[in-house]
Amino acid sequence: MKIKNKYLNTENFTYLILCFITIIASSSVLVKTSIPKLTLLSCLGSYLALIILKQLKINLIKANRNILYVTLLYLTTLVITGITSDQNLNILLLGASGRYTGLLANFLYIIIFLYFALNRNNLDNFIFAFSSLGILMTIYGILQFFNLDPYDWNFSDSTKVLLTLGNSNFSGAFLALVITLNLYLLISKFKNIKLVIFLSLVLVFQVFLLLEVNSDQGIITALLGLFLILFLHVFTHSLKPNKFKYPLILSTLFGFISSIVLFFNQSGPIYSILNTSSFIDRTNHWRVGLEIFLDNPIFGAGYDSFGYWYPSYRTQEMIDFRGLAPEIISHNSHNFIVQAAMGGGLVLLCGYLLILSFITYCGFKAIRQSNEKFKIGIIFILWIIYQIQTMVTIDTVAMSCWAWAIAGIIASSANLSLENDIVTNLQTPSTKNTLPVRFLFPLVAVLAISPAIYMVNYFQTNVKFLNTINGFNDPRRVQSAIAKVDELVELDSKIYQVEINDITINLLLSIRRNDLALKAAEGLTLKYPRRINGWDAVAKIYEFEGNYEKARPFRLKTIELDPLNKNFQSKLRN
Repeated sequence: MKIKNKYLNTENFTYLILCFITIIASSSVLVKTSIPKLTLLSCLGSYLALIILKQLKINLIKANRNILYVTLLYLTTLVITGITSDQNLNILLLGASGRYTGLLANFLYIIIFLYFALNRNNLDNFIFAFSSLGILMTIYGILQFFNLDPYDWNFSDSTKVLLTLGNSNFSGAFLALVITLNLYLLISKFKNIKLVIFLSLVLVFQVFLLLEVNSDQGIITALLGLFLILFLHVFTHSLKPNKFKYPLILSTLFGFISSIVLFFNQSGPIYSILNTSSFIDRTNHWRVGLEIFLDNPIFGAGYDSFGYWYPSYRTQEMIDFRGLAPEIISHNSHNFIVQAAMGGGLVLLCGYLLILSFITYCGFKAIRQSNEKFKIGIIFILWIIYQIQTMVTIDTVAMSCWAWAIAGIIASSANLSLENDIVTNLQTPSTKNTLPVRFLFPLVAVLAISPAIYMVNYFQTNVKFLNTINGFNDPRRVQSAIAKVDELVELDSKIYQVEINDITINLLLSIRRNDLALKAAEGLTLKYPRRINGWDAVAKIYEFEGNYEKARPFRLKTIELDPLNKNFQSKLRN
C-alpha cells in the first residue's frame, strides 16, 4: 500500500508522523504531560496495523517465524500482565505515572516494530528523517535558550532548554542520539566539504544545547556514542579487521573493568560522575523496585504500579536524601528492566528480555552479513545507547516510538524476515508460515481498531468531566453540578489519574457537601486499596468534623501504607 507521491510512501509517511510525535508540544492542562503524543501515536499505530493487515492478506510480505514468534510471546506476556493486574482498566492501559506509557502505548510500539520488521527499509530514509528531526529540535532549543519559545512549558526543571520533551534527562538523551548520528554523517560524508561544514555547525549547537540541558545522563550517553562510532569505524573499515578486533575488544573490557574498580574505590573521574545525587537516587529506586518484584515474583505487582507500592518500601534514608516532603512519592523505578520485573513479574521480565535479546542478535547478524556494515552499524549503535539510557530513566512516548522503529529496522536488516522482494512474493505467495500469519491476522485487527475507539472514548470522558467540575466554579451552575455528583464520581473513576479524585473531593468540600465528599473518598479506598489518597481523604474529613474515633482506622491505614510519613503519625489521636 503506497501513497501516490513517491516521496510520501508508507515508510516516509511513518517517519513524518514519528517526527510529529516528538515535536508536538505536551499538554499543560488537566491531563498532564503527553496526551497529544499518545493521540498521534494511536493514529499512527492504527494506520500501520491496517497496512500490516493488508500486506498479510495479499501476501505482500513473507512473514518470518522468528519475528512473529518473538513478538507474539512478548505481546502474550503483556496481555497476561494486564489480566492478572487488579488495577483499573484506564490506569492499566494509559499508565499510572502521568506519562501515558501504559499497556496501550506498548501495544502501539509493537505495531511500529512489526511494520518495520516485516518490510524492507531504506536506511538512508531513516537517517535523513532522524537527522532532520535533530536539526529542527536544535533550532527549537536555540529559540528556548534565547527565551523565544512561544509555548509556556511550565515545568519544574531549572534549565531553559527542554526541547519539546518537557524533561532535562529526556532532552539530554535525545540530543545524545542525534549527536551520535551527526558524528556518523561527518565521518561517512567527509569528502563533501559543504555538507561537512553544515553538519559541523549543527553539531556545535547540539553539543552546546546538551551542556545547557545539564543532563549527566545525556553527556555520558553522547560520549558512549562517540566511542562506539570510533570502534565501529575502525572495525568496519580496516583491511584486516581481525588485526584490530581483539585489541579493541580487550581495550573495551579493560576500560569497563577499570571504570568499575575506580567507582568502588570511591575516587577518580568515574566515581565523581556516578556519585551524583541523581545516580544514587536511581539506585535507591532500583532497590525498591527489586524488593517489590521479589515479593510479587510471578505476575508482579501490577503494570506501572510502582507509585502504589513505593511508600511501603522506601526508607528514611531515601526520604532524607531526596529532601522532599513525605507526601511526594515516585511513580517509576527509573530502569526499564526493573520496571518490567516489578510490574509484570517473571512473566513480563522474560518476555521483555527475550525481545531485547532477539534484537541484539539481529543487530550483530545484520552487521556481519551486510555490505554496508558502517551504515547498519550506526543504526544498531543508536539502539544500544538508547537501551543503556533505559537503565537510568523512565519511558516516554516521544523517545520510545523511535526506539521500537529502530528495533524493527534492525530485525529487517538482519535478513530474517524477507528472502525475496515484493514482486517475487506476489508471484509465489508464501505458505510456509501460514499458521502464524493466520494467528496474527485477527490480533492485528484488534490492535488496529481498539486504540482509536479507546482514545475517542477517553477524550469524551475528559470533556464531560471538565464540563461538570466547571459548574462548581460558576455560582449559577452549582446546584445543577451538585445534582450530577454521582455522574462526576463515575467519570472520575474512568480517568486514569487517580489523583483527580482529590479534585472531586476538594470541590465537594469547598461547597460544604462533606457527605458527598466522604462517599467519593470511601469509593476511592475500595477501587484503589493500595493508594493512600482515599484513606487520607476519609481520615481528613472525619478529623475536620472532630470525629477522631471514626478517623482512626483510616489514619492507621495511611500509616500502614506509608509508615515513614510523620505527618500521618502526628494526626493519629486516640
